[in-house]
Amino acid sequence: MKHLKLILTLVVLLLGSSLFAQSPNFGLLGGLNFSNVVGRDAGANNRARTGIFIGGFAEIQVKERWAFRPEMLLFSQKGTKNGNTKFSTSYLEVPLLAVWQQGRRLNIHLGPQLSVLYKAHVNDGRDDITESIRKLDVGLVLGAHVALTEQWGLLARLVPGITKVGESGEENTFNLVFHLGADYQF
Repeated sequence: MKHLKLILTLVVLLLGSSLFAQSPNFGLLGGLNFSNVVGRDAGANNRARTGIFIGGFAEIQVKERWAFRPEMLLFSQKGTKNGNTKFSTSYLEVPLLAVWQQGRRLNIHLGPQLSVLYKAHVNDGRDDITESIRKLDVGLVLGAHVALTEQWGLLARLVPGITKVGESGEENTFNLVFHLGADYQF
């Protein structure tokens, strides 16, 4: 809960007066996550795990071709699988994205993403392993958004984690996620 308060405070501070300078556009987004745990200590046979993400966003025009897009993904599944063993995590995620508008339809997204762990589970007899996973995961977002209509759009993003997955920090493993989804702007 401490991490959630920190993230919400950070979002409010980063938005600052921008919210009052421009009227934000709000919307919903969701889609599929294709995630894996990678790094020197990750299993050689790890394979991508498919999960979902769902949340909302505000987009605030800052300059002619630039916008700020904070998002709150209320539920985002990550993890990996290795043979019959499945490792799954659920996060609350807050991407804080700069949007570089390349015309009327194409946008490039770039920025940090803060993720707060809800729960971690592995099906190898240990079940709930939430206490052994780092509570705050930080990643970098690089992606693209294509507007199909005034309201609907498609997005694709790569989010490599920059913090180690394990709570102890001894294992050299990181989340790596590819988002593929859609959004709807009100």
